Amino acid sequence: MLIIIGVPVLVILLGLGYYFLGDRLTVLLSTILILLGNIQGMCILVLLLAYGLAFLPIKTWKRTNIEAVMYEHLLGAQSCYEEYRDARLEYLQEVSKCRDLATNYRTGENAVFLDTLVEEIPKNDLDG
Repeated sequence: MLIIIGVPVLVILLGLGYYFLGDRLTVLLSTILILLGNIQGMCILVLLLAYGLAFLPIKTWKRTNIEAVMYEHLLGAQSCYEEYRDARLEYLQEVSKCRDLATNYRTGENAVFLDTLVEEIPKNDLDG
């Protein structure tokens, strides 16, 4: 319905413009068409960006798998704990060997070295 009314009105306006403006009408029409094309492109861009900026974070948040991220971090924490436990066990074994050396293998020649070793060995374990 709107096209049926709009096309004759547009033809009449173009005829009047050509009659009154003559040569300048082509320059004016090309300028108007370029402006309308830019306006249409900007409107489409604004609509698409507005939709994307509004709904992209929501869709991204809904698609993330929180459980998988948490499980990944827990696996990393568990491997760190296992490394800590192994290092602590190795440390305690070495301290035990040093204490054994200091008590069982003291001679006149190595007494100075074993005294230094005993001073360096912690009195308590790692926890204090």
